[in-house]
Formats: sequence, structure tokens, C-alpha cells
Amino acid sequence: MRRCEPRVRADLSYPPPLSPCKAPFHNGRRSIWNCRKVKPTLRRRMGAEPINRNGRDARPSPLPNPDTSQPGIAAQRSAVQPNAALRSATRQGAARSLVARTITLVLGVAASLYALAPLPALAAQDCHTEIPSAQLSGSGPYRFLGLHLYDAQLWSTRLPVSYDNGFALQLTYSLSATRERLASLGLDEMKRVAPAPVPDAQIERWRAEMLRAFVDVQPGDWLCGVFLPGTGVRFFANGTPTATIADLDFARAFFNIWLDPATRAKTLRAQLLGGG
Repeated sequence: MRRCEPRVRADLSYPPPLSPCKAPFHNGRRSIWNCRKVKPTLRRRMGAEPINRNGRDARPSPLPNPDTSQPGIAAQRSAVQPNAALRSATRQGAARSLVARTITLVLGVAASLYALAPLPALAAQDCHTEIPSAQLSGSGPYRFLGLHLYDAQLWSTRLPVSYDNGFALQLTYSLSATRERLASLGLDEMKRVAPAPVPDAQIERWRAEMLRAFVDVQPGDWLCGVFLPGTGVRFFANGTPTATIADLDFARAFFNIWLDPATRAKTLRAQLLGGG
């Protein structure tokens, strides 16, 4: 029997092809080819590529060509590159966002410290027109049942503080309160620490004066009362003068809320007078 030798394609990516007459097994059966019965047109069409009885390629499929010049590979790599660029841009954006948040936090803390630090100087400046050469006697917080209500600062022309010299008491509030509430609480304490009962008519007169001097406060607002020897008291709200009450009895009764030994704020009193 004459053996036919198929023509070999010039394909260097494959090993030398097998003859159609020596095709490998396929599905458990050998592909049968009779060289004399294979039509020349079919042999020319198939060349050296053996096929099985079902007309399919009997040779295993080759691995894909890694050549990037092929359109499929190039498209895949072109699709991967934007994703990588997007991930890189996302990481850079996250880093910039973190830096921006850090800078914002630092600036916020710095602004808060700047706003809080000048308070003593601000109190001295606002009350300085009434108190020459004001000196800080003491300061401290006031808490009631563990709740922080306000911070107090006491300034005086001379130390220790006495009613013979001018002084200023500033309260910086941590809670919101109306002027009516502030006046009611103040009058209750003024009556409590008074050495003698205060007439109701005088209480009502003092209430009217306090409502004129006080304002509604929010956290961070402050009120300042300046004792004027021989005159009375002048009030400031956030640096703005609100009222002057020419009543020495009222002035003493008002400041005794914090300075009298019978005060409820004994710890704060010691701190204001420089003993704590």
C-alpha cells in the first residue's frame, strides 16, 4: 500500500504534523484514513492537519500566542492599564484626602486653642477701662452635681481681693441659659448668703436691674461684672457694656455669691482668691 505524505505548512509554532494515515486516537478509537480514498480536494484543504471521523481537528489545541500584536491580547492589556491607572489615582486621592483631613484637624485645634488662650487677656482688656493695672487673682470651673456650668476668673487692681479696691469677675458659660434663669438663680443665692433678710420689694428691684444687665447665653459666651468702689457694679456681655447699677448693697450681695464664706462654691472661692 502506497503511503501518501501530506504537505506540511510553514508553521513553526507547531511540531511536525502527523500524517493523516497516522492520526492519534480520538474518543477511544483510531481515526481511520485511507490515503487512496481521501479525495485530493479534501487533502489539499486539510493539508497536514489530521481530522477524525467527525471532521474535527484531531490534534490538541495549541496554547494562545502571547504575542501582544494580536488584537485580542492588545485589547485585554489596554483594558487592564486603565484599571491600574484608576487604582493608582484612587490611592493617590485617598492619600490626599487623609492629608487634607489631618491639616483641617490641626488647624481646627489651633484655632480652638487660639480662641481659648486669649480669654484672660480679653477679660483684662474689657474690664481694664474700669480696673487699672488688673491682675489675675485666680480662676477655676464650677460644677453642680458633676455638670460643668461655667469657668470663673477674678481680676483685681490689688491682691488680695477686697471691697476697698476695684475687681472684675468673669463667667464663661458651658451651657445655654436665659437671662431670666440667670437672674432667678442669682437672686436665690443672694438671699441665702445675705446676713439679714432682704425685703421683697428690694428683691423685685434687683430682679429688674439684673434682667437689664444680663443676656441670654450660649456655650462660650461670658458675662463680666466690675465692682466700682463707692458706686456699684458695671456689667459686660461678651465685651459689650450692658448696664451700670449704682447700688453698693446690690453689688456686695451679687459678688458675695462667690466671695462670701457661706457660698455654695467653696472650692471655686478658694481658687478665685488664690488659695487653691
